Parts: sequence; structure tokens; C-alpha cells
Amino acid sequence: MDVERIAVFAGVGFALAVGAFVLWGPSPRPRRRGQVVGITNLGYTCFLNSLLQSLASCPTFISWLQKQHNKTQKISFTSTLVSVLEKINGFSDDLYGDVTPVEIITSLGPLWSFAPGHQDAHELFHVVLSALQAESQPVNRKGCLSDALPEGLQVISDIKGSGDPLGLRSVSCNDIAASEKHPEALTTIDKNCNDQMIASTQSVSRTSIPSNKPGMILARSSEILTKEELVNCADKGIFRPWSSLCAIPLPSVPALSNEVHPFSGLLTSQLQCTNCNWKSSVRYDKLESVSLPLPPASAALTWRRHTLTELFSRLVTSEIIHDVQCDGCALRCPAVKTLTLGKLPRCLCLHIPRTTWSSSGMPIKRDDPVIFPEILVLDSFTFTETKKRSSQGGMQAMLILANQNTTHGKHRYRLRAVVEHRGPVDAGHFVCYRRGNRPGQWLYTSDTTVESTTLTDVLFASPYLLFYERINGSQE
Repeated sequence: MDVERIAVFAGVGFALAVGAFVLWGPSPRPRRRGQVVGITNLGYTCFLNSLLQSLASCPTFISWLQKQHNKTQKISFTSTLVSVLEKINGFSDDLYGDVTPVEIITSLGPLWSFAPGHQDAHELFHVVLSALQAESQPVNRKGCLSDALPEGLQVISDIKGSGDPLGLRSVSCNDIAASEKHPEALTTIDKNCNDQMIASTQSVSRTSIPSNKPGMILARSSEILTKEELVNCADKGIFRPWSSLCAIPLPSVPALSNEVHPFSGLLTSQLQCTNCNWKSSVRYDKLESVSLPLPPASAALTWRRHTLTELFSRLVTSEIIHDVQCDGCALRCPAVKTLTLGKLPRCLCLHIPRTTWSSSGMPIKRDDPVIFPEILVLDSFTFTETKKRSSQGGMQAMLILANQNTTHGKHRYRLRAVVEHRGPVDAGHFVCYRRGNRPGQWLYTSDTTVESTTLTDVLFASPYLLFYERINGSQE
């Protein structure tokens, strides 16, 4: 009997002790102000988390966001993004716990069209910019000169015929495959969030690739698209006009307003007839990111090392376009097309597509190492410098000039963040290397994980997205 009473008293005492600890025990310690915090994975949202960490590392972009928010003081996607980025960087009043990006998904509304298995940080980047640009449009806006520019998000993909896909709606988080086998492992908030995402998702592809694997890439090789286009044109007896070859056709979006975001820039393109040397007028196209396709893979699909300078060189190297109707001599003849960077943005997003296709038509991820610098000089790839290069011997002269300007130049950019994809093409995980809030600080982030790292480790990453910011004279 005494033993039973002792056991009862002990149990009650333990329960009271636990309750007292919960109610009056030590509270969790707040983070230091300015301490970068991780982001909760809601299920299939590592691509969102890596993008948010990258944007949070760009002071120029955050400053622009805050100015846009201060103009209206209204609750909007802009204000939501400002609030979330401040929490990530540790500058909000809430200094407890990790960031949960539910409000970002909710604020995007129907623009959030990413079903589980079809998440891509690059595509989401353009969705975010589209939402911000739409909110910056004045209500009673009058027409302006920028409206005359072609509409469209300028993502330069496969313009050199590398055989890589036109776009990469890449892979999913590591937990996709696990959730298919063990759906009960997802928490209630994960299931609710996924249900919301699935309900608002529309099909993003009409391709015939199998869709039973998580994270299947919904993109098609340029060779397939080119063949279809040639067949369609031949059937209809239609030839592409001279002027159409100066532009990069992409889906239409609303015209930009005068209040352009820091990632906005301009590309230039021009054609020159090989028969009469007649040149078309220089065409300007808007850009928000620059895609730098890898060179065509070998038949054995062995990966080679590349440098960012080499990829940029391929971008601006002149190429021959066959069977073009010349406006000068009125003949169908080859023309030389030159593409350059016209107006450089304050913030630069570089996209390196990493998907190719096997001989059997299956998508394969390319793991080619790409060497990129902390300080990027773009003088050699601008419109003015490219014209000088053309008179000095083409690509070799440009490579020599680019290598000479590795530390000095007018158009210099500093690395801010790197988004890396880890894993195979049909499943994997996005992580981010980013600058911290202290000088010289670099961080590795993977959802809620935030760890210190070194610049050396960052430069050995396998980049999918690279974020740079322009260096002003005061930042030297």
C-alpha cells in the first residue's frame, strides 16, 4: 500500500514539475539582431526557400522593395516580400523561430502554379518579378517610350543550338519521393499547404514525357522545337522575316512601367547580310535574367569544365542564320546575327541550364563544373565592346580581352548568392550559398539549416543560379 501511495505522489509531483517548467520555466532565447535565419520547408518548397535566401542577400533589391512599399503602405505582395526578407535577415521585430513562407504563397495567389514535382527556382524568380512589376504599374498610367519595346521576359536559352532544353522546370525536394512512399510522414500543415498548391496549379507542359516520376523536367530540346517549326513553316509556305530574327520569342507579359526593378536590363541584337553587308537596325529587348547554356555534350555524355567567361563568350559570339529575307538586297541569303548586353541591370541573375537529353529521349542532368568569379567584369560583352571585338578577330580577341579585365573594368559585379541543385534530374534538393550581414560573411542555407562557410567552398559550388550586384564607385 505504501508503495502505491509513493508511486501516486511521485507521478503527481512529476506532472506538477513539468507543468511549472512549461508555464514558468526559461523562455527561448531570441536571436541576435542581424542573424540570418532558416526557412521552414512546407513540403516541396526548397526551391522557394533557396530563392528567398538569394533575394535576401541582395541589398540593392531590398532597398528598391522598401521604396516601393513606402510609396503605398498597402498590404500587397511587395509588402509581404519585404516583411519576409527582413525576417530572414534578422531585422524584424520577431526574433524567434524560423521563417514560414506561407504568406508568400498566399500573396502570389493564382501565380503560384507549381505542382509537387514541377518546382524550379528560375521559373519562380520570374513569377516573383512579374508580380512585383504588376504592382508597380500606376493605376492611371500614360503611355511611354518603353511600351514600344517588345513584351516578354527575356530569358536567353539555347540560342547557340547547344541541344539543351529551352527551359528547366527542374526537380523537386528530397521529401517528394519519401512522401510518395510514406504520405503519413507529412505534417498537417504540410498537407494543407500542398493541397492548396495543388488546387491552384495548372498544367505547365503539354509534352509527352512520362509524368509518373517526382520532379520530372517539363522542357523540350531545341532540336525538337526547331524541327517542328521548320515542318510547320514548310507546310504553310511561310518563311521567317528578317526583323523576327533579331528578337527572342517568349511568352507575353504585361508591359513594364517606368518603375523598373533592379534586375531589369536590355539586350541588343542586330543582323548583317552576308551578300550586301546591309545591317538591320539595332533591336532592344528586355531582360530579367540571362541563361548561359552549356556547350553541347559529347556522345558519351561526359561532362567538361567550363568558365563563366566562356559561357558569356558563346552568348555574344556572332552566328550565321540561313535563308533570311534581306531588306537591303531583297534576296534570301545567310545573315550574321550578333547578340550583346545593351543596358546592364543593377542586379544580375545568371541561369545555367543543366538538363540535356539522351539518345533515347530521356532527360539527364548535366553536372559540368562551371568556374565563376567573386568579381565579374562584363565590359567585354557589352554592345560597345563587342563592336570593337568584331574588328579585332572575333571570339579569340574577346576571350583575351575578358581575361585581361578580371579585376578592372567599368561594369563590375560582386557575387551575392549561388543556388545549387543537388541530386538527379527527377528528384533532388535546392540549397543556397549567400552573403551574410557581416562583411566577408558567407552562409550555407538548406531550408532551416544555416551554417557558416567560406568563399572557397562557395566558389566550388555547382551553380544553377548566380546572383550578382553591380559595384558602385563608393563600394570599391
